[in-house]
This record gives sequence, structure tokens and C-alpha cells, in this order.
Amino acid sequence: MKKLGKALGAVAIAGAIAAGGSAFTASNTISSAAPTIGYVSQAISGVTATTVTYNTDTAKQNITSVDLDLNLDTTSKVISIAFGDGGTEPTPAQCHDAGAAPVTGTYISSGTHTTYHCVVAVAVDQAEKFVLVAS
Repeated sequence: MKKLGKALGAVAIAGAIAAGGSAFTASNTISSAAPTIGYVSQAISGVTATTVTYNTDTAKQNITSVDLDLNLDTTSKVISIAFGDGGTEPTPAQCHDAGAAPVTGTYISSGTHTTYHCVVAVAVDQAEKFVLVAS
């Protein structure tokens, strides 16, 4: 497997707007012949993800956490994420820390962005799709 820091099999980011209840999605497909972990920037109505970092264990077999950098102050939104195997659409769960407490994000006013650290446990070979929902 090539470096895990570059691209994830297929990346899909979905944003849901709480006010209208509408969901907006965007996706990118990367050849599964050479899958690697990474991110393609997407703007979704209501939130823009500028950085998504997948952190792995030392063996690089499991994704242990996801660091998100979202444009502007998104601390009032509920951020949910999920990984899927590419078959069915994964069901997002609220971003949480190691103690399973919901993560509200940290707004960095000097950089006008909000950071999140979400703890997950996903085998790299099962992570063909990534979903991000902001509601």
C-alpha cells in the first residue's frame, strides 16, 4: 500500500443544514488499484472542510482518529463522521473523543477556522468511503 497520508479509496463528504433539513453531498473516486489515505477539499453548503487528516496506528493497519479543520466558526454545528467499505452508505455518528464524549470543536479566531479531533477504530482496508455531516 502506498503512503497512507495521501488519498482514501473514495472520499465522500456530506453536509446537512439543520435549518432546512437538506443534505448536500459531494464525492471523489480514486482507483482502488493503488488506494492510499488522503483528502480532497470540498465545499458543502454550510461548512467547508479545508483539511482532513487520517491518523493510523504504528502498523498503519487501522485508522485511530480523524483531525478536521473546518472553515469559520462551526462550534454550533454537530459534526458526525463515518467510514464505509464502498458498498452501502455508512451511517455517520457524532464526532467524539477517547472517552466517548461529543466533540464541539475549537474555534481558532486568528485563523478563522475550527478544529476537531474525532476518535475512530476502522481497518484501513475497510475505509473506502468517508462521510462528514455538519448539522
